[in-house]
Amino acid sequence: KALKAQEEGDEEKADRLLAMWDKIAGKTEAKGGSREAHNSSKEPNQIIPLKWPAQDQIDTQVGSTKFVWGVSNSHDDGGFTPYFHKLILELKGPLPFTIFNKEWQEKALTYQSLNRPKTEETAAEKGLRYHGYPVPDEWRQTFIDWTLNHASARETLGIKYKYSTLAEWLRIHKGHCEKLMKQHGFMVGLW
Repeated sequence: KALKAQEEGDEEKADRLLAMWDKIAGKTEAKGGSREAHNSSKEPNQIIPLKWPAQDQIDTQVGSTKFVWGVSNSHDDGGFTPYFHKLILELKGPLPFTIFNKEWQEKALTYQSLNRPKTEETAAEKGLRYHGYPVPDEWRQTFIDWTLNHASARETLGIKYKYSTLAEWLRIHKGHCEKLMKQHGFMVGLW
């Protein structure tokens, strides 16, 4: 409403509404600083700025849980089940591109949490095969699925797992596949 009042040229109404907002939010001029100061982050390189910085930003720990100021959880990537996480870290075993599908990762993690083994030793540690949520067949992917999974694999391996050389090789490989697809069709590019 304050922005609308400013746009309409009613500065008095806009000032009144902004003053009300400052009182409601507990930010008055007596505390000092402007609205921009409250929205700025503690550190200049912080990705997500603190909306309301606390007076004493002391890191605390309760039990094994740490509360650290200026750090935010990332919810953009659910990750992999322990089996595939270990295979990616060691870069061994089968790593189909279909495991990089975000929807499949969510389903696999849900399946893993509901069907957790009774022992703490995982199948990867025992040397057994994967018994988790079924991995989609790579040969049944549509072109768009293949493209998205390939891009997700490059991003995940290059950024999250820090395999930048491998990610660059995947980018180069994708370029070669695209040239083949232009000449011979989609299935040749997959081969």
